[in-house]
Amino acid sequence: MKLEHFALNVEDPVGMASWYTQYLGMRVVRQQKEAPFTTFMADDSGRIMVEIYLNPADEVPA
Repeated sequence: MKLEHFALNVEDPVGMASWYTQYLGMRVVRQQKEAPFTTFMADDSGRIMVEIYLNPADEVPA
């Protein structure tokens, strides 16, 4: 099994994207500047992608 990307529904996608780039070295591939603020980030290899977004209609785990 190969994982192309995984998605996280978070309360602060802009802040989370900043943290992932600053501390994990991810690079932003695509980013929405308005709600739901979806951001796609990739690792150095480009094989692993993380998608973060805000969807208030869905429950965000505590």
